[in-house]
Amino acid sequence: MNAAAYRSIIVSYREGSPIRLEELGQVIDGIEDDKAASWFYKDGQSKRAVVLAIQRQPGTNTMSVTGNVKKLLPTFRNELPPRWT
Repeated sequence: MNAAAYRSIIVSYREGSPIRLEELGQVIDGIEDDKAASWFYKDGQSKRAVVLAIQRQPGTNTMSVTGNVKKLLPTFRNELPPRWT
């Protein structure tokens, strides 16, 4: 559940000695990718964006999924800080 739990994981062996994840770099608690960002173009300006990627699961109805996502959009907007809405 945290980075410390992964530090001692063996990722390889060299000359019979284990190489642990902590030997290859920093193992820290954080999000998967803190270097990615998104922007959109509005009113002649480039603005930061939040991307919501939705994928339909096999065997589901596309129209139903679309309708349910549209119903949830106000909830998503309410969860964002004011500068994003």
